[in-house]
Amino acid sequence: MLYEGVDILLKALAQIPAEKREKIQVIIAGAQHPKLDPTDYGAMIRDLGLEDTVDLIKKHIPDEELDALYRQADICLFPYRDIYGSGALLMAYSYGKPVITSDIPAFREETQNGKTGILTAGGDPEKLKEAILKAADWSRKEYLDDQKEIEKLTEEKYSWKISAKILREAYRKR
Repeated sequence: MLYEGVDILLKALAQIPAEKREKIQVIIAGAQHPKLDPTDYGAMIRDLGLEDTVDLIKKHIPDEELDALYRQADICLFPYRDIYGSGALLMAYSYGKPVITSDIPAFREETQNGKTGILTAGGDPEKLKEAILKAADWSRKEYLDDQKEIEKLTEEKYSWKISAKILREAYRKR
């Protein structure tokens, strides 16, 4: 979870004034691998006073529960420090969810800033806080506009039709 920037997210949330944080609910879900990241996020949540804002689900999430979590979300957050690709980001798009991501190559390539979500400086809790507050203040129209852009992106780039076309072209080149 360390490379995923969970600590950055928690620090960003702690900077948001309590009255604005009341309308924000964050779910951090997934198994934590102690050898890769020994951080006690439960203690960090308590130390930062985020118990009313953050739900921590530290376990492998089965597909049926994952589906419910994506459906429940308004926005998906990916404050990663580094990553080469993200199935979770594409999954968020498949559910029509706008994203807030770190401005790192893997996410920059897939996120249209201001259209499918918000790119923010990776590793910077202050910038992440600003992005979260911006998203929390989106009007219904802004949110629906982002969803339309996500639908357009997934249809143009990730649909089965496009995947089949790319595969066909690869076979023709052989």
